[in-house]
Amino acid sequence: MRINLLFILLIILIPLRVLSNQEAQSPNPDLVLRDFIKTGDTTNLDAKLLQIELSFHLFLDKQGLYLLSKTQRIAEQKGLNYYNIRLLMLIAKWHRNSGNKELYIQTVLKLIPLLGVENKMQEGVWMLIDIGNFFYAEKEYGQAAFFYDKAIDIAQKDSNNFANAVAEINHGLICMKNNNFEGSKAHFRKSIQLRLGSDFEKYNCFSYIRLADAYNSLMQLDSALIFIKKAEYIYYSKGQQNALLLEMPGLIDLGYYNYYRLSNEPKLAGIHLKKSRKYLLEKDLINHYLETLLLEATVVFEHKENQKTINILEPALKLFSPSFSNDLTTKIIYMLALASHNVGDFENSHLYYERLVAFEDSLKSSKSHYHLNQIRSIIDLVERDSRLDIAEKELALEYEKEKARISERNLFIYISFLAIFSAIVLSYFLFRLKKQNLKVSNLHKELEGQNEKINEKAIKLEQSNHVKNKLFSIIAHDLRSPLNVLLGQIGIIKQQIVTKNTENVSPNLSRMEQTLKETVELFERLLQWSKLDKNEIAFNPVPICLESILQQVIKFFEPNINEKKIEIVKSLNGLTGYADANITQTILRNLISNAINAIDKDGRIIITADKIEGEKIIISISDNGKGFSTDWLMNFDKGVAIDVQQNHGLGLMLCKDLAAMNKGELILKRNDDCGSTVSFTIQVMEIKISVDPETVSFAEIPMVLWRQLEPLQKLKVYQSTQIKEVIDNIKPENKAQLDVFIKGIEKSVYLGNKELYGSLISEIPNDERTKNLINN
Repeated sequence: MRINLLFILLIILIPLRVLSNQEAQSPNPDLVLRDFIKTGDTTNLDAKLLQIELSFHLFLDKQGLYLLSKTQRIAEQKGLNYYNIRLLMLIAKWHRNSGNKELYIQTVLKLIPLLGVENKMQEGVWMLIDIGNFFYAEKEYGQAAFFYDKAIDIAQKDSNNFANAVAEINHGLICMKNNNFEGSKAHFRKSIQLRLGSDFEKYNCFSYIRLADAYNSLMQLDSALIFIKKAEYIYYSKGQQNALLLEMPGLIDLGYYNYYRLSNEPKLAGIHLKKSRKYLLEKDLINHYLETLLLEATVVFEHKENQKTINILEPALKLFSPSFSNDLTTKIIYMLALASHNVGDFENSHLYYERLVAFEDSLKSSKSHYHLNQIRSIIDLVERDSRLDIAEKELALEYEKEKARISERNLFIYISFLAIFSAIVLSYFLFRLKKQNLKVSNLHKELEGQNEKINEKAIKLEQSNHVKNKLFSIIAHDLRSPLNVLLGQIGIIKQQIVTKNTENVSPNLSRMEQTLKETVELFERLLQWSKLDKNEIAFNPVPICLESILQQVIKFFEPNINEKKIEIVKSLNGLTGYADANITQTILRNLISNAINAIDKDGRIIITADKIEGEKIIISISDNGKGFSTDWLMNFDKGVAIDVQQNHGLGLMLCKDLAAMNKGELILKRNDDCGSTVSFTIQVMEIKISVDPETVSFAEIPMVLWRQLEPLQKLKVYQSTQIKEVIDNIKPENKAQLDVFIKGIEKSVYLGNKELYGSLISEIPNDERTKNLINN
């Protein structure tokens, strides 16, 4: 039993002894660094630094950074450049892996001069590529290309094909950004050649997919498809298990999306886009995922589908983080601002613009921006250090040449001073001249403004004088006929008194009284028209019954018509117009007066109204009188002034102005046989009833109008159906005219238009048949 226990103890203790020996032989890296800090002993330091490089993930805490920084400062103080460089590279790597760009770049600034002094720039090739990547992310492509070129030079000297290939592909991406697709193809192909036949050939899948992007951009789609398939084959055959190629399946599907989108196959493009996004989200590759959103949103935005653009990009805002590409973040926010503005969402558009400005301001204020701009200068300084000896020799020669140039420079300074002084004096005089010219120009503009005001006042005065003259002419023209009628009636009464035939005196006096009333009414309308001509009252179009207005005008001229035995023929087709009633009546009165004056005796006047194209009514007055001469018509069309003594010409000029004011025109022509025809146009009445007739009660109808509602006054409720029933039995032969008539009654009651209402109701015969229909 004791033997067994001893055996078990031996089995346990021997491995422990071996382990303790191994630990003694391989000291802990922390202990080695601490020992170096205390004593400066470099024993085992080189091996432990290599061990740290291989297991760097164990040193990513603050304690690890402290030990590395302390060790580096002591190596720097002791002048141990070899260890100083290795430690600075480890510190830079620590800051880069921790995402601290500013401290990473500060460390690089210290490291690059040391690499140049020690002639070990090849050890910093990856650092140069990484710096180029920083410039690329800041969209400073010129500086990024500079560091990629430096990395390529060092990699070629050191035969480091892998680093060379990475720098070439990054250079190709810069060409893509600058739309130099041919240049990008050359860089991608060179990257592929550098990796062929090596252990790194699996990384060519990335070069192939970027090469396909270049061909897609050039619309060489067949070539693009070949390289997408090559990338797919290499990844799934050689690189599927490589963690550095984790994003490749998503990028391959994205390549297929671009190909099918440009090939006008949206269905296949959509399948690959969804597949790419799903994979990138599953692998938490958010940067690439957002690139797919931006790509789709860009295509949709170019087709002006702004709301769809917003729907695609808004989810991206929730995924933003400081590690994202600044370019990607800027583009997404800017496109959201534009799309929101285009759909009228100005509030969100303003918020996006403010967010964009704040983001760009934060980039500009970053200290790392300053350090990035210093690296290239330091690289140049390192290179110049290698040429110091040559420069010192050249300085001696330059010193002698400088003496010869001093006199030339002094002369140049003197001439420059004279030139600058002359330029200042000339600028002063030019400024004074410009100031004087500006003053003259302002005075000229002021004079032009005063002239415009004077011209406007002159035009207004001329118009006022024109209105005054026209008013007096109209009064003289339109009052002549009724005054002549009055003179005639006075003569008749006088003769009747002389002959003691007093039976007809009273009727003649009644007619004189009526004529005087109508003359006073005419005078009042002429005054109203003068105000209208001076824009003192508004143009007031209403539904008008042409038959009613014409009847009043004919009644006005009835004595003249009877005296000359003129036949009046009417054909108005039951039309209802939409115009100013006073203006329309004045036009008709002037045109009929001219027609009566043009006929000697036993003549005929034909008055017609027809609907024409453009929702207009044309009213024509034709006579068989003297007619117009050709020269007179030409002068009238040209607007030549008409002599006041030519009454019909003055009346027509008046009618032309009134027709234009009434939204119509005046048309004159000679008849083929004899006489003339004068026409004018007005608008057709458009009746739009906005009130349900069944809801309009007796109380809502104006009482003045209701009392005139004959023979329909017994209807207790105003209903169009009842009115239609009555009128259908009176005039069933013309349904279209009947509908217009009914709507006219409804409109007149609704608007309270007494004149239109009375004229329409007067058309219904007041006979026993109608009363019986109402009573029934």
